[in-house]
Amino acid sequence: MKKCTKCNIEKDLISFSICKKGKYGRDSRCRECISIINTNNKSYMIEYVTNNKIKIKEYKKNYYYENKENIKNYMDTYRQDNKNDIAEYHRKYYNNNKMIICEKLKIRRENEPLYKLSNNMRTMIYNIFNERGYTKLSRTEEILGCSFEELKEYLESKFEPWMNWDARGLYNGDFDYGWDIDHIIPLSSAFTEDEVIKLNHYTNLQPLCSYINRYIKRDRLDFYL
Repeated sequence: MKKCTKCNIEKDLISFSICKKGKYGRDSRCRECISIINTNNKSYMIEYVTNNKIKIKEYKKNYYYENKENIKNYMDTYRQDNKNDIAEYHRKYYNNNKMIICEKLKIRRENEPLYKLSNNMRTMIYNIFNERGYTKLSRTEEILGCSFEELKEYLESKFEPWMNWDARGLYNGDFDYGWDIDHIIPLSSAFTEDEVIKLNHYTNLQPLCSYINRYIKRDRLDFYL
């Protein structure tokens, strides 16, 4: 028998969790009291988070910027040391939640131009490297020479009056209906990996009418608007 230091009730040893440092190798508080404490702590944390969302968000933001480099180094090391486990976890999670994930991603692509742009640019540049037989070793943003946010702003600065993000990728054979992200100097002119990287820099990109891009300009080096 053992008395709980919380409720002061004497109970069988089985009512106490195992603890090597405790008397008789058991925790000083019984399982029931520990459960109550955990429940109260959980309720307190839920209430605190609910009432201090802005404060917590600001704290996390400040902490991230003050420790940005340390966090990056830690995450890079963690991913490298656990890349197989991480890959397996993502594979299982995706297989078990494929329909839900696809639906969420579809909604994001339809409603978040920046998210859609970042996804498309990653896919586009990966495919370009793959088609040429090269391995993409750098991050997409490093190849672009800017962040996705900056790329979005750069493209918007070159929009014609009729252009908007809803019209991107649309094509019906008419002028000024949809637009594509065009490589000013066509990728077909690149013969080395360095040239492929150079031509994917954001300064070689522009929003161009889909009809002009697909039917008139195509891979022509002598095309000028």
